[in-house]
Amino acid sequence: MVLSYRHAFHAGGAADVLKHAILTEILSFYTSQSATRPLLYIDTHAGAGRYSLYSGYATKLEEHKTGIDKIYRGKIKCSSSLSKYENIISLFNHKDSKTRIYPGSPLFALAVMRENDSAYFYELHSSDFNLLKDNCSSSKVPVKILQEDGLQGLQSLLRADTFKGYNKVVLIDPSYELRAEFKVLSRSIWNVNEHFENTCCAIWYPMLTTKSGFSGMLQDLKTIPNLSNWVDAGMFLSDSANKRGMYGSGVFTINPPETVSNNMDNLLDTLTQNLKEKNKTHYDYKLEFSRK
Repeated sequence: MVLSYRHAFHAGGAADVLKHAILTEILSFYTSQSATRPLLYIDTHAGAGRYSLYSGYATKLEEHKTGIDKIYRGKIKCSSSLSKYENIISLFNHKDSKTRIYPGSPLFALAVMRENDSAYFYELHSSDFNLLKDNCSSSKVPVKILQEDGLQGLQSLLRADTFKGYNKVVLIDPSYELRAEFKVLSRSIWNVNEHFENTCCAIWYPMLTTKSGFSGMLQDLKTIPNLSNWVDAGMFLSDSANKRGMYGSGVFTINPPETVSNNMDNLLDTLTQNLKEKNKTHYDYKLEFSRK
């Protein structure tokens, strides 16, 4: 299989802001002072780890201009619901300047994880795999970076006894270049559902105008046996009926911490308010829960 997708084209866009803001809230909960268990973080589609927004691939689409540039410009300006996310952005950029470097999900995770935690990053693309190794080389958190299929690796890790006493956070963020990926992902979650004890799993997905399969994937996930705690949070263009292609994105989270679920409405409202442009882009959001 030829791997053509490079996340650098989309780095710092609105979809990244949504995904990483939610991820930061989840990871902050599991690494807080009250969290006594060590954490295992698994990133199944890790990418390169960090991205320059003013050189290389990111300059082609410049999605950051309608994403992170609307949120952060050298100083933290949003409400407390985004302060943790903005604090991590500030670690990679000079004060009082525009965002030039955007961290990928691996570096968001390493920024909040502790030295007794562990991380597994999977990336199949050879160039991004090598960049990821370089970008994580100074980590104080034990990290394994593998050029292997992340969904298969996830199944092995959740079934193993090695991390039995750990809390676990999983991020699944495929490219969805092929429609079959939606079904492959939902089947993978079905296969490991019985091993989800102490595991919070965040699944990013694109909202597409074409018959891509994302709605079918969500329906499959919501009908997994014994899956009683999930939240589906999405953000989309208000005039999506007139758009083509991708008009929004969402994060389907299995077993989210209660505090994260309770803050989700505030988080989405803050994002949509800060990402809107006068007389141009406006976002709406959806939020659905299932808790028993």
